[in-house]
Amino acid sequence: MVSNFRPVTASALYKLFCDENDTVWDMSSGWGGRLLGSIKAKVNYIGTDPNTKTMKGLKEMAKTFGNKAQSYELLTMGSEDYKPKKNSLDFAFTSPPYFDTERYSNEKTQSFLKFTNIESWKDKFLRKTIDNVYRGLKQNKFMALNVADVKNHYDGFEEDTVAIAESVGFKLVDTFDYVLSSQQSDSKSEPIYIFKK
Repeated sequence: MVSNFRPVTASALYKLFCDENDTVWDMSSGWGGRLLGSIKAKVNYIGTDPNTKTMKGLKEMAKTFGNKAQSYELLTMGSEDYKPKKNSLDFAFTSPPYFDTERYSNEKTQSFLKFTNIESWKDKFLRKTIDNVYRGLKQNKFMALNVADVKNHYDGFEEDTVAIAESVGFKLVDTFDYVLSSQQSDSKSEPIYIFKK
């Protein structure tokens, strides 16, 4: 099941790791929970997502609810293809798709269609995305990833994600519990891994 990240939680994370007017990158924008959180936290938001319908909706959301003092750069592309300027990001935060467990559309740009097996997806989507974050993030700044093992398909996603991030150069410094609604999952919470550059 596809789910939306709660805006209030996203806002709390932005406020914890950012100052007002800092620049954040949401690598898999999804349905806009983290965008709404960024509006509340008064940070500049860069969002990437290859889903054209979703991105159209996000642009309308930013136009309707966004702050005039902040910028909202919404790019219809995958995070594996976006190369932020070096040392341009104050925080990066997302919940990436779990290979083909979360299917947002059937467009060819979707990562589960571009990379058709799990090993290819981990290498060419997940690792490449984390590489791009490392490139763009300022020194001593943080990346947060909300990932969880998917028992029916991908058990080991958490471990693989941490291993990839550490191999890129990040250091795992904390793990937060993200409490889910009863409609999202049978489990009570998912981890949000906090990495430092």
